[in-house]
Amino acid sequence: PNDNSLEGVADIFGNQMQVGDFCWLYVTHTGEYWFCRIDGGFEYRAGGNFDAYDLHLTRRCTWVKAGPADAVPGVVRRAFAGQFGTISSIKTDANAAVEAAEILFKLRQPIPNADLFAVATPEDLEDVVALYLQEQGWRVLPSTAKVSMASYEFVLVHHGTGRRAGVQVKSGKDGSVNQEVAEDFDAFFVFMANPTAVVVGADSRLTRIGRDEIETFARRSWALLPKRLQARWPNSFPSTAEIMSAAAARFCPRAGRAVRKKPQHPGTQRRGSQASCRVQGRCLARRR
Repeated sequence: PNDNSLEGVADIFGNQMQVGDFCWLYVTHTGEYWFCRIDGGFEYRAGGNFDAYDLHLTRRCTWVKAGPADAVPGVVRRAFAGQFGTISSIKTDANAAVEAAEILFKLRQPIPNADLFAVATPEDLEDVVALYLQEQGWRVLPSTAKVSMASYEFVLVHHGTGRRAGVQVKSGKDGSVNQEVAEDFDAFFVFMANPTAVVVGADSRLTRIGRDEIETFARRSWALLPKRLQARWPNSFPSTAEIMSAAAARFCPRAGRAVRKKPQHPGTQRRGSQASCRVQGRCLARRR
């Protein structure tokens, strides 16, 4: 049956959706994503608000807020793009949506000190590279990041010089890339996650960004990373503020106290709910 028909909704909601599955929800007026874990079987409920809002097909569930767009994987965001039924299944890359839900639900713990390039998704690496280049003075033109292009991910402009640049991010195991550069670009950056990969091209405008540069930046600027990546790659390294605080405590035992009006040592200043079939959601494959 069609997803929008009463029979189709009832079949998905009552039969296909299993206890332990996750259902994603997008709140259009806030731009937030929520998900729930299905905890109970199908229930038809009537009376009170169920009649007032014409919501009768229900499942017991536990809701968790994931957050805005940077907190969820691309498969979840794409599920709510364009037309979709009242409720339907995520089939392509469903495991990514399940993994995100399990981590947020504390059913799966991220691996401490994991390899960034093994954990990050292609879109994560694009974000990290963009953040890194913005720290170098480049600014992303957001409209160019919305269109999929084979030759580059997005266009940047340098805030000081106005120079234009393109970026190519290869997150897979590509052994080489033969990068051609558009005539209008003043510079072009290439990042390849494969450490043995080769960038082919003699164009003087080409600059390869090293893995160590990206990893060092990601560790130093962990607070800037997308929330979905932070959840899978937790910060196990002390921040600059923590390092300074520890150094102050070590070398200035009376840190935080007034010491005969002498200047303080740097860094020592004192200072269960229910789901309804009327919700526009995405039901995932059963959690393995």
